[in-house]
Amino acid sequence: MIASILKTLSDINRLRVLNLLNKREMCVCEIEYITEINQSNLSRHLKNMTNIGLLINWKENKFSYYRINEEFINQNPFIREIMVRLSEEEIIQEDEKKYSEYITENIPCECISDLLLERRFLKKKEGQTK
Repeated sequence: MIASILKTLSDINRLRVLNLLNKREMCVCEIEYITEINQSNLSRHLKNMTNIGLLINWKENKFSYYRINEEFINQNPFIREIMVRLSEEEIIQEDEKKYSEYITENIPCECISDLLLERRFLKKKEGQTK
């Protein structure tokens, strides 16, 4: 089991998600908005973490939510040390800043899909002008 946990935690994007979920439970769209990981990759990472027992997920209406499985963390306390050390990583610090901005903006999940579409459109448009 430890090998599976370490393999799961060996991906920086999974560590980024873990760091965000260490703050609070979140909807997939919120995680996507903050990390800018595309939805299909994000879903794969979330499924991997859920399959080993690290995360718990549920649905409310059309939204999927995730939180850290505290019982799993208590059974594998070395994960807490990893989570503490994450703040040393530059990309985690960037996510922290984006998370703070997101919380300040107080954007409801219902609006995030439109913002993500707009972001993709702008990136595509920027790519065409280069």
